[in-house]
Amino acid sequence: MLFRSPTGDSVYSLLENTQPEVIADRFNSGGLNLGGEARFGGFLGSWSQTLFRVGDVDVSDPAGSGSPLLIPDAAFWQRVDVHTGLMPADINTPGLGVVLEPARGGSTWKGLFSGAGSGGSLVSAPPATGPKPVERLLTYQHGSARVTGPLNPRTTIAAGVSVGRNDTFQREVQPPYGSKAVNAFANLVFTPSADREWRALGWIQQAAAPLDNWHAFQGTTTAAAKNAVHLQATMEHHPAQGPTWRAFAGFTQRTRTFDIPSTTIIASRIVDGPIPQLVDSAADTVARRMEVGARYTPAHEPGSSHRLEFGLNGSGATTQASQLFTGTV
Repeated sequence: MLFRSPTGDSVYSLLENTQPEVIADRFNSGGLNLGGEARFGGFLGSWSQTLFRVGDVDVSDPAGSGSPLLIPDAAFWQRVDVHTGLMPADINTPGLGVVLEPARGGSTWKGLFSGAGSGGSLVSAPPATGPKPVERLLTYQHGSARVTGPLNPRTTIAAGVSVGRNDTFQREVQPPYGSKAVNAFANLVFTPSADREWRALGWIQQAAAPLDNWHAFQGTTTAAAKNAVHLQATMEHHPAQGPTWRAFAGFTQRTRTFDIPSTTIIASRIVDGPIPQLVDSAADTVARRMEVGARYTPAHEPGSSHRLEFGLNGSGATTQASQLFTGTV
């Protein structure tokens, strides 16, 4: 159902358009902001309090940007849970919580394919009068495919790829390059018995998008390139009766580099924001996040109105910056 939604295969678009409590700082529909990051926050909450998870594993940017370390494509997920209040006990955030549940293989092989594009006469012209649009589409192409099925009686797989690119105008000025995003995803489930399963998930991404405030850097090739990988594994025991438990571990890394030939920044504090933040945004960064955890649910006692669940989490995150801008402002 999520794959068939008219969201341009963007989870960002889904959050922006279907959840009234969610506030985004970018337009993400119709091919806009492809390969770019967006800040999301819950109603009356800061985006620095936003949490993104894949299953049980946190993939949020450790810098508190309000974005995940990988840009989620809608083709790979079976369900997206959005929490803005009355958080479950295992979601540790007072703001917005987004949980991505990966697609799983079934007992028969199935394939889903999706394509979208726009350009030429399909794209609206700028208004003749009035303010300039914040962003306007020039061209857009996106395609995705997903297959699910059994590898053998005990093992299933869900795998997919997606490719997209676009060109836009930003306040009627075209950046010197377009945006692109390429994803590959696989979720392997091994079921040795009816009450136990092992899951392994891998997701890699390569993306590029205009640097925020690219015009201030005076460069003809000012670009932000991002390479990211996410790996996680889960072992779960879920008998029909009796206690249940699961243990999981995950690792996520994103490397972001910039091609900035200019040694001069020309910026306005009113339009471009604080100068220190503008300069820091051009640094090459490597962000990593690691997490291990477990959940245990005792057997439910007949007649009891309570259900207990115990959990344990250990996590660590780092952000390293290099190649800081050393030119003239």
